Amino acid sequence: MTVARPRVLLVDDDPRILAGLRRQLHRRYEVVTAPCGEEGLAAIAGQDPFAVVISDMRMPGMDGATFLAEMRAAAPRTTRILLTGQTELSAAIRAINDGQVFRLLDKPCPPEVLDRALEDGVTRYRTACEEHRLLASAISDRHVLAGAADPLVRPGSTEYELWYQPIVSLPAGQVTAVQAVLHGGEPRPEPGPPARRWPAAEPTMPLRRWVMAAACQEVASWPPLTAAGGMRVHLRIGTDHLNDPLMADDLARTFVLSGLPPERVVMEIDDTVTIGDAEVEQRLRALGVWGVGLCLVHSRDDLLEACLTSGIAFGGVKLTDVALIDSPGSAGVLATVRQRGLRLAIDGIRTSEEHHRAVAAGCTAAQGPYYGGDASPSTLLTGLADLH
Repeated sequence: MTVARPRVLLVDDDPRILAGLRRQLHRRYEVVTAPCGEEGLAAIAGQDPFAVVISDMRMPGMDGATFLAEMRAAAPRTTRILLTGQTELSAAIRAINDGQVFRLLDKPCPPEVLDRALEDGVTRYRTACEEHRLLASAISDRHVLAGAADPLVRPGSTEYELWYQPIVSLPAGQVTAVQAVLHGGEPRPEPGPPARRWPAAEPTMPLRRWVMAAACQEVASWPPLTAAGGMRVHLRIGTDHLNDPLMADDLARTFVLSGLPPERVVMEIDDTVTIGDAEVEQRLRALGVWGVGLCLVHSRDDLLEACLTSGIAFGGVKLTDVALIDSPGSAGVLATVRQRGLRLAIDGIRTSEEHHRAVAAGCTAAQGPYYGGDASPSTLLTGLADLH
């Protein structure tokens, strides 16, 4: 049986370079060429997917970094490689951040270096496709059996399902984000702060990994609706997840499989687990560099300053209850948040009076029963479409 050659897209405005690369690669790869970024994007429409795309950086019109960023959105599993003869650091940084390039190669590139990069790129593409297939199969019905996910799950919880609670931008008056919430196979207690929305036993690592992967996969497929740039998803991260050395690898794999940009993910971290552990702080700093939003879930006034001065790039602070606005240390908390230019969010809003208290306190985002409880994706999206 003949094995299909991997498809490779070459984009360069110099026809001589395209011809030379085609001669070098055509025996092992199915090669398609394009003289500019616009035609490169047109080449992926309606065709079989490409395993690897190689683009020059400096091209008239759309440059390589912009093209690869567009390519990433259109075909997230295709491996992206950038060829550049430029020495500007800013161009390389933009390509890495926006296009999530797999390799950045000097131009001219030695044939053996390009061959090795292509082989690694094809392997990466095939791995991403297989993982995507397995993940899609695993979450196709949006349910996970507790026994299959983790044999240590508390008896009596037979099934888990992923729902979402809307998060409202108070200045805009619109739902701009959701928080992933795990429902167990038993009646839920009255809604409360995020840590108590889970089943009685805090979800173990297999379930946390499933929540992270499934939520990103699902939210990435939603239409924009009211959220500029697409809905963001908030994920509550526990101590065991932060202590897991594979957390960064899990998250990187999730971004590849879902196609969800890192800036549309917000990790919510308890203030009691972020200080005093150098490895945890290093992992959180790495997430910030990727563009993942970090939100400090505030519960103790005495820990706030230590967390905010730890060097971790928190973008916001979340109060777990409206009562914290009026707590003895609230004035200092609110002043610290404002002084550092952080966003202030609040959970557990139940009434119009609490909503107005949150607005008066300077909160920019809020969630709770007043704005809508936990809902399945179909119910949530239908409601948002009606509002839109």
